[in-house]
Amino acid sequence: MSSTSLDSTLRPSADARRGLVLALRADAAITGAFGLLLAAASPLLDGWLGIDAVLLLALGVALVGYALVLEFVVARRPTPALVWDVIALNTLW
Repeated sequence: MSSTSLDSTLRPSADARRGLVLALRADAAITGAFGLLLAAASPLLDGWLGIDAVLLLALGVALVGYALVLEFVVARRPTPALVWDVIALNTLW
C-alpha cells in the first residue's frame, strides 16, 4: 500500500464534505428560524409555556447568534474539531 492511497482514505471525499456543509447550513437555518420565532413570539408564549418573556427573548437572541456562528464555521471550511464542537453544543442544547 502506498502512502498516496493511505492519504486518500483519511481525507473526506467531496461528497462527504458537501453533505457536511449541507447539514451544518440546515442546522444554522433551522436554529436561526427558531430563534427568530422564539424572540418574536416571546410575549405570546410567556403564559402558554409558563416561562418569563424576557428569558424567551434572550434565548431566541442567543439561538440567532449561534446560527450566525454556525454559518461562520461553514464559511471557514469546517475542520473535524469544529464539527465536533457543533455536535457537542447541539447535544448540550
